[in-house]
Amino acid sequence: MDNRAGSGTPREAGKKLWKAEAKSVFNLISIVITGFFVGLLAEILYPGPVDLGFVKTVLLGIGGSIVAGVFASWRSGSTFGEGVNRAGCLASVLGALLLIWLGRHW
Repeated sequence: MDNRAGSGTPREAGKKLWKAEAKSVFNLISIVITGFFVGLLAEILYPGPVDLGFVKTVLLGIGGSIVAGVFASWRSGSTFGEGVNRAGCLASVLGALLLIWLGRHW
């Protein structure tokens, strides 16, 4: 048995693993919910009909958030991999609107 500082029982290791997995699941759920609302706002604000289902609306919102995050990283001079750059809800909706426009015109 290893008695070094910081080593725990298998039960403690299992609890830490479960907490990490639960956090990942909750992050995924929050990404889907946020993506849905951003995509829904973009559909409402875009002039003209935008007929997308639930999955495409979520992907549109997530894509809009990514576009806004990349743009914000580019403007700030940091790389996209340097931590999380939260561009904000408005910028995400603008990114989703840009994706709708690009999809319609290209």
